[in-house]
Amino acid sequence: MYRLNRYWVNEMNLDYLKYFIKIIDLKSISKAAVEEHLTQSALTQIVKKMENELNCPLITRSNKGIEVTECGQLVYEYAKNMADTHNSMLSRLQCMTKGCYSIVIKPCCSMDNNLLPAVLFKIQNQFKNIKLDVILDCKPKIISEIKIGITDFGVVMGELKDIDDLDVDTIGIEKIVLVAGNQLIKSDKICLCELENYKLIDFSLGSYGKEVYKIIQKHEKKDHSFASFSPFFSIDSIGAIKTLLESNFGVSFLPYYAVRDEITQGKLKSIEIEGFNLNLPIHILSKKDSQLQPLLVEIKKSFIDHAKRIFNK
Repeated sequence: MYRLNRYWVNEMNLDYLKYFIKIIDLKSISKAAVEEHLTQSALTQIVKKMENELNCPLITRSNKGIEVTECGQLVYEYAKNMADTHNSMLSRLQCMTKGCYSIVIKPCCSMDNNLLPAVLFKIQNQFKNIKLDVILDCKPKIISEIKIGITDFGVVMGELKDIDDLDVDTIGIEKIVLVAGNQLIKSDKICLCELENYKLIDFSLGSYGKEVYKIIQKHEKKDHSFASFSPFFSIDSIGAIKTLLESNFGVSFLPYYAVRDEITQGKLKSIEIEGFNLNLPIHILSKKDSQLQPLLVEIKKSFIDHAKRIFNK
């Protein structure tokens, strides 16, 4: 068992945590030192001090670079939340000193979808003294950050669990399509079992693939003849995925609006999967109205009204 130095936790040095986050993100003390304008020796001593005071190992070194331990991963996750909360506080304070209010909105759907920007444009025009910070993120993190107050509103898709303490409003449907290059799949329709014959490219920042995979996994339990599959690799850019698809490299589950132009122009094709409905409900999440400031309640109502009109055209 590891014994915790409670004094250090109570007086935690936020800079140390930010340095630790940088080390884990870059998987290198030397690279983190360069970005933070510190010596490698200084960062090494900071990690050792954290390990001594927390009384547990946080990282290990190997030929591949830095690897985080189980304890280090826990510290990293909490440190990220603390750093995000701190940065959010500073951003909002800066806005308040200028007479405006910062609103943090996190969608898990791609900003390549032109519907959400249209909603945000109308909100920004309606409320002149607000600053919209829009950050693409994954659904679990969005839900977590709304609960702790880092994020004001989330736009998420698909099935929702463990959110009884949040408000949920369904605003529309996101049409998800299986997309491929014109030369890769000749037919416009395939059965689910044929998917394992193609390289699957996952959009790592969206939830389209993850939600579709859940549907497929449920089917797998019923049909054991279908072999399990997993993405060939993940990319955090829809633009990069579309380039790979146009080169007939693989297939991907993407929102229709993100690839509508390419499909219309004949650069890509949409492939129907027999027996599968790939349309996902879109929800807006927030804290309960009783927990929100009056301005946020007003903005949320406007957000929902605009979104329902635009998303359901």
